[in-house]
Amino acid sequence: MEQKLEEVKKRWKNLTEHTDQRRVQLEEVLPLAQKYHDALKNVESVVTRAETQLESFSGPVIDPDRAKQQLGDIKVSLKSIIFEVVYG
Repeated sequence: MEQKLEEVKKRWKNLTEHTDQRRVQLEEVLPLAQKYHDALKNVESVVTRAETQLESFSGPVIDPDRAKQQLGDIKVSLKSIIFEVVYG
């Protein structure tokens, strides 16, 4: 009986040590996970706005002047999107 009790105590000690180590690991990684989550939300927002902007452009055009204008508009939108992704 004494031996079983000691075995249970030893297992309990090992379990509590392991859970303490895991808690420390989780506390260390939590700020990184929060940063990742915030960055992901920002990128999702940017992508959604970019999709909306790109959908607002008309399809291919035949008129060269209109095509240049549309290409310029798309480039401006793309620069805006890149700036927002990089600088948030």
